[in-house]
Amino acid sequence: MKKEFVYLSKVMTAAVFTALSLTSCSEDIVGNDDDNATGGKPGVAVFSNGVQDNASRVGLKTTMNETGTFYWSAGDYIFVKNGDYIKSDNAASSKLERENFYLQGVFDAASYPVVYTGNGDATTATSVTVKANQTQATANDATHIGTDGDCGNAIATRTDLYSYRFDLMHRASYLVITPRHALNGEVKFDKVVVTTSGSDNLCGTYTFSENTTSLKNETATATGKSVTLDVDNWTVPTVESVNASQTAFDGVRGFMVIQPGTHTLTFTYHVTVNGTARQFEKVVSSREFASGNYTNVKHILADGMFNGGHVGAGSSGEITDDPLNWDFTHGFTYAQWGSGNEYLPYSGNKDYDATTQIPTQLSSAPWSDLPNANELYWYIVNGDPRWDATSVWSSDGGITEHTGGIWLMKKSAILAAGKTFDSTKGKADGDMRVINRTHSNSSTTYRFAGKPSDSELSNYFFLPALGYYNSGSLITVGNSVAYWSSSGWPVNNTLNAYYLNANYQSVYLSCQLRHIGNVVAPGWFR
Repeated sequence: MKKEFVYLSKVMTAAVFTALSLTSCSEDIVGNDDDNATGGKPGVAVFSNGVQDNASRVGLKTTMNETGTFYWSAGDYIFVKNGDYIKSDNAASSKLERENFYLQGVFDAASYPVVYTGNGDATTATSVTVKANQTQATANDATHIGTDGDCGNAIATRTDLYSYRFDLMHRASYLVITPRHALNGEVKFDKVVVTTSGSDNLCGTYTFSENTTSLKNETATATGKSVTLDVDNWTVPTVESVNASQTAFDGVRGFMVIQPGTHTLTFTYHVTVNGTARQFEKVVSSREFASGNYTNVKHILADGMFNGGHVGAGSSGEITDDPLNWDFTHGFTYAQWGSGNEYLPYSGNKDYDATTQIPTQLSSAPWSDLPNANELYWYIVNGDPRWDATSVWSSDGGITEHTGGIWLMKKSAILAAGKTFDSTKGKADGDMRVINRTHSNSSTTYRFAGKPSDSELSNYFFLPALGYYNSGSLITVGNSVAYWSSSGWPVNNTLNAYYLNANYQSVYLSCQLRHIGNVVAPGWFR
């Protein structure tokens, strides 16, 4: 991530200095006004980035965008070491790809060290602080990183009379955090807390010089292993909206500065879902976060899917959710149909009363958020059901691993394919909530189709084989998919209700005794 700039040494009057300092960034290099001027006279030195085209502009100072490109931002100063460090007389005035900085003094050497230690009048040449609490008011705007620990240095080398060029190297590490969600309703993003369990720190106050190659533990005081990025209640996009976009970095991006090093990171996202506060935790296994590099973090906030991270493609790396190691600890429960309580793992649950008269369709949460019998029918008929015996998942936080489950095409993908998905009628055009219908699919294709390809995966969702409770015992975990619908069985809804059942041989919509403790997972059907 080299950043190129040009420094031009000039002898100028105060009036010329003032005039130049008010001009906008330009690709033209102003010539020396004094034909007899030579290096070494007291005057004004001009430091400006001299890159002429976008192709070679691999990254500039200091505001960063989602591709890792840096720009100058308002309040940025530089320091040049000429005996002592000299601070530029002016700061950048706004977000710019090119900026001129002015320093008064004698500049006649073949090279000079240059350092950047942050944004604002309070910066010093010999110290930089990566803050434990960082704030970003606006999504996709990284102007705050200059006040939160961004830093860099270089050696400016003379390339022509009074002209110097240098490539600024950034010495912190950077996270570009881009969450999306697969939840029902509106998700608002409040903050993310990133914590490391490794030996390297994430923040602190570091000594800094032209010789600094990376912010390190041994050069730091007031260190810490947690950094919080506060944001301003951003709306998190859905996975579907991001997948449908042609923009490579669609969504809301937060930018965080951290100390480089080997980190095992835990990301704790603080959000609200339909106004209710919730937290989602993602653990990223140990990896190197290198000096000067940015890492894209693309986590999916969801119940029952996508927990964990791995290194993806890209020169600086990428953290995405790993679809081969899922944690289904949250977002579901086992319950008797229509019950307001979780099934208790012992014989003799008292919540079920076989004589209770109930409506054909349950209308209160969480039952009202489950698919009804008609919808389950269309998932089976038009949702390309696939049994997957290889994908690894857990329902106890990763303590125990299982395989087995079913893939179903999302409702949006079924409709996009021109197929029927009708909540009011199912098999034989009848409303299965009032007319008894069942359906099964036991094709060879279903049994051996397995996980969809990577290019297809965004069109499907996965239901793990969580088994079910009977007589107080949990059975068939890894072998049986048993999920309640919101619909009672019209023949006798005091005893039975519709449910989705699947194993490695077949998937079917049938009825089940209400006292069985099947899975209730309202957020998992897409």
